[in-house]
Amino acid sequence: MPLFAVTCVDKPGMAEVRASIRQTHLDYLAAHADIVVLGGVTFSADDVKDGSVWIINLPDLPSAEAIVAAEPFVKAGVFQTVRLRRLNKGQWNPPAADSADSI
Repeated sequence: MPLFAVTCVDKPGMAEVRASIRQTHLDYLAAHADIVVLGGVTFSADDVKDGSVWIINLPDLPSAEAIVAAEPFVKAGVFQTVRLRRLNKGQWNPPAADSADSI
């Protein structure tokens, strides 16, 4: 199955909305743990949450589009942009992330 990279940039002023539905977002990702390879929030240079990145493993683009469209942050309009692209698994080194921060 192909991997898909989902990159999202928050709309300005959406921090409160993001915070208010964060648990719903996390529950959604947990419910799809079988296809979520990696997911996390992105931060601006001044350490403010400003988007998200997910890597998902699905059979085709329409399946990936459906998962993304149903994601709570997407449905709530948190994001200014959502970009979905097929990703080739090139470098693969999960142990390199073992010491990474998790929130």
